[in-house]
This record gives sequence, structure tokens and C-alpha cells, in this order.
Amino acid sequence: MAVGSPRRTRSLLTLAVAATACGLLMPAAPAGALAPRACQPPDIAAPVVATIEVSGRSTPLVAVRYKHGGVLKPPPTHRAGGITGKPVGAPSGTTIIAWHVRYGEGCDGRLNTLATAPVGTRFTLQATGGEPVTLEITGRKVVKQGNYKPAWFRPGGPYQVTLLTCDDYIGRNTVATFAVPLEPVDGESSR
Repeated sequence: MAVGSPRRTRSLLTLAVAATACGLLMPAAPAGALAPRACQPPDIAAPVVATIEVSGRSTPLVAVRYKHGGVLKPPPTHRAGGITGKPVGAPSGTTIIAWHVRYGEGCDGRLNTLATAPVGTRFTLQATGGEPVTLEITGRKVVKQGNYKPAWFRPGGPYQVTLLTCDDYIGRNTVATFAVPLEPVDGESSR
């Protein structure tokens, strides 16, 4: 692949997405700083735009920027996820949710159960002030960083949610979990 070729550029950008989603670009602790004894979660600075509830546990989601082929950066905390793409419950396209599997020692991501939940697991996604949408996990792929499929981020077609995190703190692989609404959204078929 030639340096600067579109394919190489896309590959490098998708690798950056995975590295960022897995917390590889976390800020380092200041020199001489002592490690906290327990996880000290940072405040969620951005406004909460949606919540996701799984197994009775609600987790806030904040808006993150993502341009197709660009870098997706979850919020710098284990207590929230980032959300981008189509609005929750849109008639078509993809809502993308990403989070850090771990953000600091002992700070496991609140959405980690979604990365291992079996197919058929249901959860609820709700935009602030909106109606809840119940979704069901339909599949999962664990891939090497950068081996993403355009269908995971598609702007059209039946509504879907793609959930992204890494499979470990080092971030060698990305876990992509897919879900669709149990009920059709705005007259569209979800199956």
C-alpha cells in the first residue's frame, strides 16, 4: 500500500478509533503522582444526552464526535459511554456507542457486561426526553484492531446499534456487539 493511499489512510484511521476506544490514548499520570488506592472516577463533564440500561443498571451516555473514517473517542471515564451516529430510535441507520473497557487501575467500564452478554440479551436505550427503545443483542465479533466492516457504521438500512470497546486493557482486539430493536421503529421492519 502506498503511503497516503486512501486504503492506507482508512486503515490508519480505523486503528486510531480502536486505540482510542480501548483507552490507549489515556493521559498519563503526572510524574511523582501516587496511584490512587481505589478507582477515583472523573466527573462526567459533558451533558448526558442518553442513558443505557442493562441488568437494572443505568449508565449515562454523552455525545462524542465521529466523522466516518475518523477517530471515535469515548469520554475520559469508566462511568459513562459515548454516543454518536443516528439519534436513538431513528427510522434507519446506526447509533454507535463506545466506552473504555477500563479507565485507570480498577476502573472497569460500566458497560462491560454488554461486551460479553449472550445473544438475545435485552437492554434499553433512551435519549434524554425521548421514548425508551428496547434492543436485543443479535451478534458479536472480536476482531483485530482495524478490521472493521462498513456495515457496522452504515448510515441507512434498518435501525441498529453498534457497541464498541476493546477486549482488554492493552487493546489488541476490538469487541463489536450488535443490537436491533425488538419492535419496528417508525413502521420499519427491525428484522
